[in-house]
Amino acid sequence: MESSERPRGAEAILSILQVEENTWFNVKEVVKLLEERGWLPESDNPPNAVRTALVRLVAAVDSNVQKGSTNGGTVVYRYHEPEDPGHGYSEEPF
Repeated sequence: MESSERPRGAEAILSILQVEENTWFNVKEVVKLLEERGWLPESDNPPNAVRTALVRLVAAVDSNVQKGSTNGGTVVYRYHEPEDPGHGYSEEPF
């Protein structure tokens, strides 16, 4: 694998969402960000390919990608690292 090889599919999308953690994006915005980086999927319908990858990322068991919607009903996605349930403790308190 060459070091210049670009990320593809869900990996590329996850990279973008992680850089902009907690920022909500619709499919059109994700497509634009992929295009700006030269990571656009090789597809006859890039928005559909991106939408499919986002749905898979949301459905993955260990995923931190979340799906939501705006007040207008537009579907949006974000990466959100959950808060540490231990509230900063590395060991049991007792």
